[in-house]
Amino acid sequence: MFPKKRVVLLGLALVAAITLTGCSGMKLGGGSSEPSPTASASASATPTPSPSPSVDPASTAPKQPDVKQAESRATLDESLWGHMTWKYPARYAALVTKYYGADAMVTEDKVTRPAFVVGSNLPGRVWTDSVRPPITTKSIDEVYAHILNEPDYGAQVGSGLAHMSISGGKSLLELNPWLKEFNDPAGINDWAQAVMDGSPAEQLIAAKKLSLVVMLLEQLHNESVGQNNTFFNYHLVVGEVGGAMSINPNNPESVKEFELSPIQYAGEFVTVELTFKGQTGCWLKVGFNTGDGRFAGFTCETPKVTPPATPGTPGTPGTPNTPSTPGTPTTPPAETPPCVICAKDHKDDRTPIQGTTPLKADPVQPVAPAPKPAPLKAETPVQADPGPTVPVQGATPAPQPTSAPAPLIPTTQAPTPTDTGTATTDPDA
Repeated sequence: MFPKKRVVLLGLALVAAITLTGCSGMKLGGGSSEPSPTASASASATPTPSPSPSVDPASTAPKQPDVKQAESRATLDESLWGHMTWKYPARYAALVTKYYGADAMVTEDKVTRPAFVVGSNLPGRVWTDSVRPPITTKSIDEVYAHILNEPDYGAQVGSGLAHMSISGGKSLLELNPWLKEFNDPAGINDWAQAVMDGSPAEQLIAAKKLSLVVMLLEQLHNESVGQNNTFFNYHLVVGEVGGAMSINPNNPESVKEFELSPIQYAGEFVTVELTFKGQTGCWLKVGFNTGDGRFAGFTCETPKVTPPATPGTPGTPGTPNTPSTPGTPTTPPAETPPCVICAKDHKDDRTPIQGTTPLKADPVQPVAPAPKPAPLKAETPVQADPGPTVPVQGATPAPQPTSAPAPLIPTTQAPTPTDTGTATTDPDA
């Protein structure tokens, strides 16, 4: 038997339990005592306190992150960008100031960054699909400044670099995974618009990302200005919503849509390329059109680099010549045997033509010889008169030599012609 005290205590406990169970299944505030199907759930849920009328809801909003907090979480992918705690390069701040003026750089929380402008909305563009106004100085430094201060222009250049590869090697995207953020041309305007709408801390991170684009370009050299044929290039979308011919009434200064141009052309570009010391060739070459700054990639044939020959290495012996096939011997022409009965030579042939009677030769009459001409008579030579001798003044005239008179040549009497056939006698014989 249980003691009476224990029975009383157990009874009181049962009554209390029954009372609590009945209350939990009843609606509060009087009225019907039917159990509510949601009564147990509402009773077990934690009540939500109502905000006090004296508390400003705006004061409970999350605070804007400071620069250090933004540096650690403002990137889309920290595995690509890291924490980016390094300082913005002072040389880039000076470059932006040079081309945009002193107001182009702003300082907040002791940190200086570009103020940013949308290049595709600037006045002075030459064509409807131009990505920005012309490159007035036609220099790569001006291109660097536009990349640093124009998020849409800088993202376009980053996209172009992501599509370039070293001839015979890897792509720039493989070597720089952070270019993945700019890879898609359709995302250029979205990235730039997010930067323009971002907080100062987020804009600082964007400024550092754009400075990496410039650092990558600085590795290329041989800056020049000239005509080139594009392999691919960028321009603004024209005939679609969000393009150059579409104005957003809610945000007229919104960034326009970019895309790869379907048209390739020859134009003037500021170009830079990858180089090697002591070697000539084309491994990677990019350019920026002087008319509107659009990025363009150019093709490169794989350079043929001949390494220097190792001294002392003998060359590979050549293949010995194969002896040629002897030709067929030439048969000498047959000699013509001497003729036995030879044809007469017509020019010396005196045989009369058959059927003709030769004429008799005329008798030759003797002709008397012509008389010999008489010989010329010899004449006495005439001695020339030397003329008077004029003595030179102050000189003694030389005695004139006396010469013997010239001998007379006897005249030879011409012989008298004799009769024909009679010999003549030489008188001098």
